[in-house]
Amino acid sequence: MNTASHSLNRYANYLQETLMKKLLILFLFPLMPAYVHSQEIVTSQPREEGVYANLFTFKFLPGKSDEGGELLKDVLLPAFKEAGIRVTVMEDLMGTKDIFMLIELEEGPGYYASLVPQQDIKLWNALVKVHGNEIHAEEKVDKFISFIQEQSQTLVFLPEIK
Repeated sequence: MNTASHSLNRYANYLQETLMKKLLILFLFPLMPAYVHSQEIVTSQPREEGVYANLFTFKFLPGKSDEGGELLKDVLLPAFKEAGIRVTVMEDLMGTKDIFMLIELEEGPGYYASLVPQQDIKLWNALVKVHGNEIHAEEKVDKFISFIQEQSQTLVFLPEIK
C-alpha cells in the first residue's frame, strides 16, 4: 500500500470514528438526563387531568365581524348550551375582531375516530330544537358561514390548573 493510500484510509477511519461519536452525542446525550435521574425506561404517558378541545379561528369578511359575532351569539351558542357542550368564545380586540372558539371534546381525541362524532350529532339536534326545524337551523348556520372569510381549526389540550 502506498503512502497516499495509507493516509487516505487513516483519514477515512478518523472521519468514521468522529462521525460515530458525534451521532452518539447527538442522539443519546438528550436521553441521558432522563436515564440518570429516573433509572427507569422512558415511555409515552397519556395526558391526564385536562381537557382536549377544538380551537377554531374565524376571520370574517370585511365589515361582517359584528354581524358574524351576533350570529354566533344568537344562533350557535344557544345550541351548544342546549346540547350541554362546553364552549368558550374569545374576541380579538386589537383590530381584526377575529373570533376564537374553544369547544371541549367530550370524547377527547377519540372525537376524531368517527366520521360523524356523537358530539356533532348532539349539536345538530340542539340546533334543530333551538331554531324550530332543520331548514331554519341550516339557514342560520349557512348565514354565519357566509360571513367567514377564513376559518382554521386545531386540536389543543388544556391542562387542569391546580
